[in-house]
Amino acid sequence: MSNRHTDASIHAAGRPIRVLLVEDNPGDVELFRAMLSQAVSISFEIDAVATLSAARQQMQETPPDVVALDLSLPDAEGLEGLRQLRAEPDGPPVVVMTGLEDETLAMDALRQGADGYVGKSEAQTALLVRTLWHAIERRALAARVQVAQEREDHLLGHDPLTGIPNRLLFVDRIQQSAAENERAGGKMAVLVADIDRLRRINERFGHSNGDDLLRRVVERIQSCLRRHETLARTGDDEFGIVLTGFREEIDPARVAERVLAGLAQPIPIHGHPCVVTASIGIAVFPQDGTDADQLVASADAALYEAKRKGGSHYAFCRRELRAAAIDRLDLENELRQALAEDQLVTFYQPKVDVASRRIHGAEALVRWRHPERGLVPPGEFIPVAEEAGLIGPLGEWVLEAACRQGARWQARGAPTLPVCVNVSGRQFEEDAFAAKVVATLEATGLDPHLLEIEVTESTLMANLGRVREMLESLSELGVRVAIDDFGTGYSSLAVLRDLPVDCIKIDRSFVRYVTEREVDARLVESIEMLARSIGIETVAEGVETPEQAEFLASIGCDQLQGFLFSQPLPAEDLEPLLATPEVSWEKSTP
Repeated sequence: MSNRHTDASIHAAGRPIRVLLVEDNPGDVELFRAMLSQAVSISFEIDAVATLSAARQQMQETPPDVVALDLSLPDAEGLEGLRQLRAEPDGPPVVVMTGLEDETLAMDALRQGADGYVGKSEAQTALLVRTLWHAIERRALAARVQVAQEREDHLLGHDPLTGIPNRLLFVDRIQQSAAENERAGGKMAVLVADIDRLRRINERFGHSNGDDLLRRVVERIQSCLRRHETLARTGDDEFGIVLTGFREEIDPARVAERVLAGLAQPIPIHGHPCVVTASIGIAVFPQDGTDADQLVASADAALYEAKRKGGSHYAFCRRELRAAAIDRLDLENELRQALAEDQLVTFYQPKVDVASRRIHGAEALVRWRHPERGLVPPGEFIPVAEEAGLIGPLGEWVLEAACRQGARWQARGAPTLPVCVNVSGRQFEEDAFAAKVVATLEATGLDPHLLEIEVTESTLMANLGRVREMLESLSELGVRVAIDDFGTGYSSLAVLRDLPVDCIKIDRSFVRYVTEREVDARLVESIEMLARSIGIETVAEGVETPEQAEFLASIGCDQLQGFLFSQPLPAEDLEPLLATPEVSWEKSTP
């Protein structure tokens, strides 16, 4: 909506308010002029016409700030004139004036969109000036509200950094395009592009330069697309493209090649030429999916295969899905073999006590030393273990390995160093889980007080009654209980107050920006304060900078964990750190 007719600052800027009076009675015109000439604080410039047609012509030639409209005109009787003026796009506010003292007519005029109403017999200078001014003010306010609403609607569907559609609007565009092509029998494709190694770029040049790089990447990709094709930012370093109107199935591949070639040209960042590569997955409608969820999932699967080839590659879904299915099955069989042949190892990441600045616990993290693939990250094999029903045996292996290592540290004179073990939701669903913990403690000789079980917040809330029983059983054993990833689920500290929970681990997504964003700092401070009020300790995860550590210490966090102190290490590499009198916060521990 334009503010051309509704700028309430016009008088403040020094010019008179332009009023178009539509009135066929010369006496009423003179009365109207006389009343407005008596206004003290506001000056008016009045144009008077006798017919509605003349008014519409005048509005085109010299747009007024407000229209005063008589409801009895030679060419428009009653509310017809108002309806015609309101039909004008971007028209000015309209104040209705009539000699008919009819309250019903007044209400009808307001319902039809009039911005004000004045009866001629009751008109006085003050009332007339106030009504005209308020009509302009209300229209200006409505314009500002609409602009704000349009901006809010835009932000809901667009990425604030790059200005292009976000994932929400991307999915909507896919749905619309799929429906249109289904009716017309046309073709469409969904491409998902992931910028390779963006984190390394951020680490080298900083997040500000990384943001600038992303905007330049958007420009490069858009230059490879036609005007009606949608580009969206669907993740931190992920983009989605909706292609429509192509004829041959090879066309999406040509687009992918243009995008990869466009990105391959160096982008200057902070005086350094930065070469960006991407991986692209392609899904084609309808063979790879008929709705947004299916098409995005298929494109994501194709992206996974493209990334496995290294940077600057693309892959179609159908070929990728077959390859991925085979690879996933191979990985599942190899994981079964790994459990049988002891290929798994546990790494340990220390937790630092804030008060003493000494290591006070270590979280056990499973790793897989594959004989051919090397060290397989948990993000690749944990989902396979969950889908294949291997998460139970895998969790039991980690529990036993961690307890065994904890018992070794205990025997070597570290009686206050608990080991922390993550437990999956499926393990917690097992009736015999508490009995397995008892058996493991007895078999390894670890003091129950030196074992801490970590369960995610989402697992806690998935079956609160069942989890409560399990936590109570563990607590009776003397085992400590921690809630991992706190803040990412939907529990509350009021719920935790009634559970045998010893500590909560504040999720790294909140810790990451505590020194950069006021809202994150206040959120973490609130969590810590409320936890302390009900006697629950706090552990902050993902601490990477001395500034983060100092802030978390200042608000009362009990323990800190993150790369600032140490990456996850094999037990033998961690042991020298255990003897350190005090952990430095100045730089990462080697």
